[in-house]
Amino acid sequence: MAIYFISDAHLGDDEERERKLISFLDGIKGCELLYILGDLFDFWFEYRTVIPRQYIRTVCKLLDLVQSGTKIVYLAGNHDFWLGDFLSSQVRIQVELGPLRVEHQGLRLYLSHGDGISKGETGYRFLKRMLRNPLNIVLFRLLHPDLAFSLAKRVSRLSRNSTQRRGEMLLKDYEKFASGLIQGGVDAVILAHIHRPLYKKLVGGIYINLGDWITHYTFGKLEDGILTLERWGVPGSNHFPAQQAPGP
Repeated sequence: MAIYFISDAHLGDDEERERKLISFLDGIKGCELLYILGDLFDFWFEYRTVIPRQYIRTVCKLLDLVQSGTKIVYLAGNHDFWLGDFLSSQVRIQVELGPLRVEHQGLRLYLSHGDGISKGETGYRFLKRMLRNPLNIVLFRLLHPDLAFSLAKRVSRLSRNSTQRRGEMLLKDYEKFASGLIQGGVDAVILAHIHRPLYKKLVGGIYINLGDWITHYTFGKLEDGILTLERWGVPGSNHFPAQQAPGP
């Protein structure tokens, strides 16, 4: 059965974006496996008894997908620093904080959100360690949820806009990173984060960047040992040729 890969929906206040994502999840119901390579939500923080209510429709749809027999693996992105145990304990999603090396249908895959790969992201790597510090999480939890969520959404919006602006600048670093992994024996590298859909054949393997669900609505698919990058809701063939990044 098919395996799917999505990332960077940054769900929040955009109901149309959420509607399209839910349509996609309905369309793949019963598939073998769904990998979410980070930043499904624009911001996620959970208290012991509180989660952001604006995501409830998507969370219920993910639970429905799991109950249909699909395994879901969530790789945390840069907007997922504060994932607690809600998704794993209540929705039965496998949550991973770091990259994964997996093998499916005879292909060796390297999967990662991709944040921090570029050499120019030194400051971000430091911020990442700070935000994942358990003490900082405890301190943030002392804020009232309404205040904490409002503050976090503003910061998340600034971070997302910065990533989108720098996307083209990061492409070369990501391709070089993928090429190194492929030379080390990986068949395909699937990354996200920079919001630029890309399917590129490199020497010895394939590099895919999943794009986003803000303007591109793109996803990866592995079926019968063949990897493709496709756009949801586009009539006809959704396959993109090698070395071509689909426009908005």
